[in-house]
Amino acid sequence: MGNAESHPTHLKLTLVNNKRIAEQLLEDAEAIDFYLDTCQRDPMNAKARRKLTYAINTPKESADYQSALDTIVPRLPKRLQMDLQEVYIVSLMPSADGGMPHTRPYQLICFPQIDQVKSRSTMIHELWHIHQRKYKETWSSVFQQLGWTEWNGRLPAFLEKNRRLNPDTIDCPLWIYQNTWVPVPVFRDISLPSVREVDIWFYHVKEEYHLKQIPANMATFFPNLPQSAYEHPREITAYLLADHSLYANSPAMKSLLSSVGQLAIS
Repeated sequence: MGNAESHPTHLKLTLVNNKRIAEQLLEDAEAIDFYLDTCQRDPMNAKARRKLTYAINTPKESADYQSALDTIVPRLPKRLQMDLQEVYIVSLMPSADGGMPHTRPYQLICFPQIDQVKSRSTMIHELWHIHQRKYKETWSSVFQQLGWTEWNGRLPAFLEKNRRLNPDTIDCPLWIYQNTWVPVPVFRDISLPSVREVDIWFYHVKEEYHLKQIPANMATFFPNLPQSAYEHPREITAYLLADHSLYANSPAMKSLLSSVGQLAIS
């Protein structure tokens, strides 16, 4: 994951304030991950997004936001500064993806609420998603050390039909923990699905039943995370590394740092 001796800084955060260029970045991302197309072709996800506008919303006072980004860079974990290059930031309409920040290929972060660029923890979280995409094979090894492997099995029809899609995980959505539990983000209200109102269900692949609470072995190893974090190992690790001081005594945090190194939090 980079040279740990010299700590060179390559990272640059660039706020795209030209609408045409921002739209082209989204088009390029869509040609790679097909996220919006996949959502539109999925009945439940299309319904959940029927009143949401996924489009560029060029920010006012862009110079102020760019200044905030420049200020954040030296305060980011060294690993992100070393391993990433130029990351583009685009501002979307406030309703896009339920207002939640997210990433698109390959080095694009989308903010429906542009003020969120001033949040160091939010920026760290999203940058780790960029890192996870760029170093996908390395992160697969990290996830395996944490007990996760990618799962290519079939979910029960009800879970698959009501599974909320996530742009940060769409390229590898389903993972299994200790060869037993597959987390699935399920719309809370299937009659009126909302992108923001999702519960994480856990499918037991061997006995073919599901739980609506975090399995005990998972909760013990990854304690006290937000419920939404348990959707995917990418989300779990992004939460851990974005607010590492909250999870300093977590068994998962200790295992994670042994894999990615102290530079991931320094």
